[in-house]
Amino acid sequence: MGDVIHGFTVVALIIVAGFAVARTGVLGSHAEKVLSALVFNVTTPALIITHTATTRPAELFSPLFFVIVAAEMVMFVLVAVGYRLVGRTRWDRAIFAGMSTSYVNAANLGIPFAVYILSDAHPAVLAIVFQTSLYAPFALLLVDASRGRHASDTRARGRNRWAPLKNPIVIAAAIGIAVSLTGVTIPSMIFDPLQLLSDAAVGLALIFFGVSLSSTTFLEKGAVSRREAAGLSVAKSILHPVVGVGIATLVGLDPAGVIAAGLMGALPTAQNVFVYSSQYNTAPHLARDVSVITTLAALPVMLVIALVLG
Repeated sequence: MGDVIHGFTVVALIIVAGFAVARTGVLGSHAEKVLSALVFNVTTPALIITHTATTRPAELFSPLFFVIVAAEMVMFVLVAVGYRLVGRTRWDRAIFAGMSTSYVNAANLGIPFAVYILSDAHPAVLAIVFQTSLYAPFALLLVDASRGRHASDTRARGRNRWAPLKNPIVIAAAIGIAVSLTGVTIPSMIFDPLQLLSDAAVGLALIFFGVSLSSTTFLEKGAVSRREAAGLSVAKSILHPVVGVGIATLVGLDPAGVIAAGLMGALPTAQNVFVYSSQYNTAPHLARDVSVITTLAALPVMLVIALVLG
């Protein structure tokens, strides 16, 4: 339990620090925009490269990995397609809604949760590798592609058609996967700076999250539909772990694997979803609010999973 409380405390304190520096004006009036660009274009790509390049391909192809992937993709597709068909929203907004119910905070909270309940951080590491190297690039490719279709003129369509190839997340994933598959060793003079930037990624994302909280009211009327935020939060905190446990049971994972699948599904929405949606200026307030709500709900849900399945 100490590791779990520790994980939440670390996240909360860094978010509070971001909130405080924004309120005091230490970072200036453009802090939110600058931090968003820094995390999206510099530190997160470094995190993706270092995580992916140092992961052996064989480590990915385990039954638990595919269960985690399947659960996240089921949630993503269900919510994104549902948003598009039922809500009649644009694809880019639907994609970020899907990410809000499936892209988990594996780095900050996943590892301590996995260590506390399973005595093994491996499930969280699998989620990190999948999300940073495959999920995020795939989702952002879809966003870029959808925006190409919505462009109002031929020149804009041409720019958007090439946008995926210029996306730093996609480029970083391609580099990391290529290094992992080929077995090439990145020279230390290159890897060490990347590692330093990677180490800063999570902290800066949380600082950015805190800064954003200072500028707007949580569940602000007119900015976010409270019903929409509540619905996405319920889908993330309850439906996602149920889907994970169901798939794990269906494929015959052992009890530890079933718990791990439920645990990963119950993790809150990652702050990266907010970073990405802010960078694309598509429903950032909704992504932020869902992240806050699911973070508050995560510990009780985790404890229920541990008690019921443990």
